[in-house]
Amino acid sequence: MTDMVKAKLLDTDKMLIVDGPLQFIAEDTGKDSFADLFYNVIGVSKSFDPNLNMTEKRAGTHIGAILLDLDYAYRTPVFHKTNSRGREFGFWYLRIRRKQHIKNPFDGILKVEKMATKDECDAGGLDSSSVDNISFSLLSESRPTCHGKDERWPNHLYPVYLAEKMVKASFMGDVFFINQFQRNIF
Repeated sequence: MTDMVKAKLLDTDKMLIVDGPLQFIAEDTGKDSFADLFYNVIGVSKSFDPNLNMTEKRAGTHIGAILLDLDYAYRTPVFHKTNSRGREFGFWYLRIRRKQHIKNPFDGILKVEKMATKDECDAGGLDSSSVDNISFSLLSESRPTCHGKDERWPNHLYPVYLAEKMVKASFMGDVFFINQFQRNIF
């Protein structure tokens, strides 16, 4: 990713989507320059903990209760979290599928994370118009679907689905893989 930033392949109108959360990136140096690499990077998670407590109180509201009422094309407010390295993140949830097209109440909802750069931290968090723009772009990326091709289809973004499909195609088949471990017993 450093090479992409240095080559100016990530710009204000070009973003990189990481499949999964950003807050647990092992390579995080804890330095401001590391966060600057993530200026135009978001993490998108297809699964999340609906029992996540969203308030400091012991019996606070779980995110699942909020998400049950989330309508298509709407997002939650941005929540803030600081990871173990002291890095600040904004995260929100976005419904990308209509409720009548899903089986599980949490299908069709993505968790989106963005690392706050130093400037964003100084400004008090992520800019709402930027979050709205990212959310709108993600909705657009969910329009072509892989319906029926994967049981997780309601939570797929098409470019991520295609990337996963390409990577999986480069793996050896199950039968070939298993045959590598078979031993001649006689």
